[in-house]
Amino acid sequence: YINSDDGYLPGAFAAVTRYFESHPDCEWLCGDTLLFGEGGPFRGLSVANVPKSAAHALSGAYTAAQPGMFWKRPLAQLGFDERWQYCFDHDLYVRLLLASHTCEHLATPIAFYRHHGSSKTVAEGSLFDDEFGLIAAKYEDRLAGAQRRWSASTRLLRGSFAASKAGKPID
Repeated sequence: YINSDDGYLPGAFAAVTRYFESHPDCEWLCGDTLLFGEGGPFRGLSVANVPKSAAHALSGAYTAAQPGMFWKRPLAQLGFDERWQYCFDHDLYVRLLLASHTCEHLATPIAFYRHHGSSKTVAEGSLFDDEFGLIAAKYEDRLAGAQRRWSASTRLLRGSFAASKAGKPID
């Protein structure tokens, strides 16, 4: 899927198709993404650090821009959980990782993302953070040991930072 502020680069579909054809076991792929700012100035390249495990995803340690994500039909048909208004894609990634699916990296820019003041990511960024924490809390009990602690500590640290920034004590 693609959001209104995103786009695909020339040759993206051919590169993705070639990768899937040459790696038939790959079900989920993420390419790199170019970032643009208000009015079009180039801001940089987001090289995907794909989510490697549910704990990696829930801790927010991955950087894989949504426009660069592609799935084969069986995974795509799992769909997004519509209760999430901001992090529905992140929730899908966690569910896929918990079900032992892996995301592979295509080291090629295939998409672009426009980052500007009225984009949902910028204008409503704190709501993304809130949902991200709720998703982590939802799935943490499915993790064990160090992975569970990694997710929980990151979630609690983010909550503490947000509360401090807002001048509020954390519950």
